Parts: sequence; C-alpha cells; structure tokens
Amino acid sequence: MKNRVSILSMSVAAFGLYLLFTSGMLPGKGVAMSSSTPTCYCEYCGKKFASVRQLTSATCVRHPDGPNKGRHKLYEGTEKSEYTCKYCGKKFPSIQVMTGGQCVHHPKGKNKGHHSPAL
Repeated sequence: MKNRVSILSMSVAAFGLYLLFTSGMLPGKGVAMSSSTPTCYCEYCGKKFASVRQLTSATCVRHPDGPNKGRHKLYEGTEKSEYTCKYCGKKFPSIQVMTGGQCVHHPKGKNKGHHSPAL
C-alpha cells in the first residue's frame, strides 16, 4: 500500500509540472515562455499554416503556373509588422494582402503577376 501511495504522489507531482510546462509558465518564476512552434506562410498567397508539412501538402490558388496547379511555397523570411514587394518596393501589412494585388513592375510585365515578398 505504501508503494502505491508514493507512486501516486509522484504521478501527481509529475502531472503538475506537465501542466505548468504546457501552460507556458516556467515553474516558480511566473514568466511566460515563447512559443517554439514556428508559423509557416505561403510565399505565393500568404496563407498561414501550423507546419511546413501542412503547407507543402496543399495546392495554392495563387501559384505562378495557375490556380491550384502547384503547391504552396514556404516563405523563408522572418515574421514582420510590414512586408515589402521585391519588385516595386510597396509596403503591405501582411503577405496575404500583398499577394492579392497585381504588381506594376512584375518581371512578366505590367500587372501580369502578383506582388512578391522580399526576404
């Protein structure tokens, strides 16, 4: 019986540490930990994904070959408060807003392609 009680109390203690860890709080410090899960964005359409695997497994409506004719491409730059088009220099609040518009300085010709984020 004594062994069962000690195992149970150890399990309760371990569960308590698990709850502190998963809640984002460092034990005894009360400081929130930063999220270690990176957010993944598509360079073509700006859609947000939880993992690279999810991003690369779906087709993209703004793929350069045509709607849904290719997969999403990982945006490899950092997350920013504003994004700059690499062709014309115009600034946008998000990749999704940026890629929604046509760029006058696109390599395919005036308004023949979408804005593209600079790294």
